[in-house]
Amino acid sequence: MLPFVLGPYDITGELGRGGMGVVYAATHRRRGLPLALKVVDRPDSGRVAAFQREVRAVAALRHPNVVEVHDLRTASDDDVCSSGGRVVAGAPILAMARASGTLQTSAPRPWEELRNTLLQILAGLAYAHARGIVHLDVKASNVLAIGNGYALADFGIAALLGRAPQDGNMRGTPGAMAPEQLHGRWRDFVPATDVFGVGVLGWRLAAGGAPFSRASPALERERGLQPPPPLPRQAAVAVGFDQWLTRCLQPVAADRFPCAADAAQALRSLSDAAPPPGRGWVDDDESTATVAPDVAWAVSPVSIPVVSLAPSTPTVHEAQWRSMVPPQLEPAAPPEPGLGLHGVRPLALVGRGETQDALWEALTAVHTVRKGHVVLLTGPAGCGKSRLAQWLVESAVEVGSAHGLVHRMAAGSGDPTAALVDSWFASAGLEGEERREHIGSRSSLDEGLAAALARAGRGGSVGVAQAALVALFSSLDRPMVVWLDDFVWGGAGLALALRRAPVLVVATARTDDGALNPEAMAAIQNAPQTTEIELGPLSPADSRRLLRDLLHLDADLAAQVHVRSGGNPLFAVELVGGWISCGSLREEPGGWVLRGSDALPEDLTAVWRARLDGLAPTPDEQAALTRAALLGSVVQQRRWRFACSGLDVHVDELASRIASAGLSTSQRLGWTFGHPMLREALVPLAERRDHAACAQALVEDGVDDRHPDYQALTRHWLQSDRERGLGHHVVPNPVDPIRHQNH
Repeated sequence: MLPFVLGPYDITGELGRGGMGVVYAATHRRRGLPLALKVVDRPDSGRVAAFQREVRAVAALRHPNVVEVHDLRTASDDDVCSSGGRVVAGAPILAMARASGTLQTSAPRPWEELRNTLLQILAGLAYAHARGIVHLDVKASNVLAIGNGYALADFGIAALLGRAPQDGNMRGTPGAMAPEQLHGRWRDFVPATDVFGVGVLGWRLAAGGAPFSRASPALERERGLQPPPPLPRQAAVAVGFDQWLTRCLQPVAADRFPCAADAAQALRSLSDAAPPPGRGWVDDDESTATVAPDVAWAVSPVSIPVVSLAPSTPTVHEAQWRSMVPPQLEPAAPPEPGLGLHGVRPLALVGRGETQDALWEALTAVHTVRKGHVVLLTGPAGCGKSRLAQWLVESAVEVGSAHGLVHRMAAGSGDPTAALVDSWFASAGLEGEERREHIGSRSSLDEGLAAALARAGRGGSVGVAQAALVALFSSLDRPMVVWLDDFVWGGAGLALALRRAPVLVVATARTDDGALNPEAMAAIQNAPQTTEIELGPLSPADSRRLLRDLLHLDADLAAQVHVRSGGNPLFAVELVGGWISCGSLREEPGGWVLRGSDALPEDLTAVWRARLDGLAPTPDEQAALTRAALLGSVVQQRRWRFACSGLDVHVDELASRIASAGLSTSQRLGWTFGHPMLREALVPLAERRDHAACAQALVEDGVDDRHPDYQALTRHWLQSDRERGLGHHVVPNPVDPIRHQNH
């Protein structure tokens, strides 16, 4: 019976039901804040995993035009009682901003309102795309009216760029799906995939109806081969809007606006004036369907001539970054985030304005002179190097000033050229002729250069592959920002090579605990076209701003955190995160305080080991995490399963637990630890049996003396206390690759 109480929330009504659960109208009791609570009604493992994927996607996006997430919690036994059994124990509960309704398309919109609405949607998409997320279901019912604007919602089928759907099916709304989505070509999911959805939505807003008739999936596939229909003459829109829609709705992704920022710039360039409004017609169905990939589909979409609009590449030097990048990460919003968002919700970047200016100026110079440059960010672990590099890549991509690629390195990583190729072309997992054809069909390079890119990391010359990458980046429509994290583990050569192209390389490296590779550092520091920036600790005022954005701590406790962390932002964040995960905080009127009088840890390593011990309490789970650290900077789930085959542990559940705590990041082939020091805290715990298990896993995964990971196999083999054979496998002379490397 309504109303009822659910933790800190008063439930006053039901807003709706869906395939995942129920959405309730709620008010935060102490803050008086109206919210919407999404509750999974049948929390089996599959539904919970899907819900958690959606939560991680939307909670990681802090933007005015993306629905705001306030808290994430799990229903307790008390919640079951207080709700009268409406909520099941263990059910995930997501607290979000409450909307007044959804975007309506049943009647044409006035031109200025139509354009402003589309610009808000494009701004939210640009922010998501820059963080590697494509929405894949842009439609009116997923655009919420909140306050005076609109926000994107329902990231339930969103995907990471270059990643296959979890279950192999393509979900979405057939009438708004781009051809590559209808055909199940997930490697072709790019920002332009969502631009197609915006085009369909723009057509609806202008005409009051749908551009394509609702039909069977087969007919929808056929529709993907045809040009979009023209707007009806009575549509009251500015001159050029029909051409704008035509470009958004091109069947071939390469013929659309390549990113949301370009589409927004072209839309803003249209006239403010429009003819008198005309007459629309009744909207049609927008229901979501599941479309299985059609691997046998043999007809390719046709390419249609596109009317040229305003220049689609914004110039980076038109304004300073402070005015170009929306101020969505000011620490004032959202107020007092819940404990469940720690590690998922991005934090404000504070106290680094001068460094941000320097990074943006370096990108401006690359954009202007079309020559490469290297910015070397150095400082102790946790000082914010990675956060700044991430900010630059995401901000530049968001506003359309550059493309961006990221590669995190670790000991033994080797040259990162192959990894960057896979990131750019979504070619991970492809080999041989299939790989060559995939890369060749998606670049304008000649056959020889495309083949060199395909052979990168697969026995081809590193120098030739780097030269091909330089040619690729030189052929692009805008500069490239490449962030090489911990570049000293094999990235120096590529960083220097990329100076021959319009590329800004941001190379990050630690300067503490002997983590440096002196030769690699010197190679970058002494090279021309290099700028070095060393980061120091945050000031007390900036530490307070960071902690206020993280959690509303009691003032005395916040001061203790700053003193113990020494102004190191990562130390402060992980220290508070450890308290959250262990349930050590209690809310008081003045803010959160510690329940007991536990001593504060001495350093980051101690903080992380304590957090990992809490998340993996059994010896087998701790061994599983240690083996994950041994497997490399990217933990491939398949290999990790092989390595843990003799342990009493469910690796998928453990991976989800680590991700929910904010200690890992999803990647195309698996996941990475949230910071290199997490791996460093685990690797010294490895025993010989852990190395033997990792060696066995690599052999089970097909690694042999011709595989790029053969050196990793030999290292594990030599660290294990076994002289020959792995089960029924035999490792061919493990010393060979080391000898070849040294000669």
